[in-house]
Amino acid sequence: MINAIIVEDDPMVLEVNKGFLSRTSKFSLVGTASTGKEAWELIETKQPDLVLLDVYLPDTTGLEVLYELRSREMPIDVIMITAAKDVKTAQKIVRYGAVDYLVKPFNYDRFERALNNYAKMWHKFTKYEVISQEDIDWYK
Repeated sequence: MINAIIVEDDPMVLEVNKGFLSRTSKFSLVGTASTGKEAWELIETKQPDLVLLDVYLPDTTGLEVLYELRSREMPIDVIMITAAKDVKTAQKIVRYGAVDYLVKPFNYDRFERALNNYAKMWHKFTKYEVISQEDIDWYK
């Protein structure tokens, strides 16, 4: 089971994302947060495999949270879920190492595809000691 947390400050969007996540059998929601501070408390206590992370938070940005995760070299993956559509933000998200980027509003099929692709990658990286190029090409 892949442990995930959702960081989202909009209560309605949070409920939609929780509902979407609950429709997948490979993931377990271990917590939610609506601020960067709450996100860090959850990350440090729950050590999730995956964070579904909004860019716009009331006390910081999801980009800052993602950057700090990478700076600390924490083995936690991130799928950004945000209304941010500007190129500079998208470039930072990719450069900081998010495994996917969902632009609101999105449908369940796109959410499911992001999670399924992530689950394939997670399985290979956690179950194998050596991987091939075919294994690395998890998104195909």
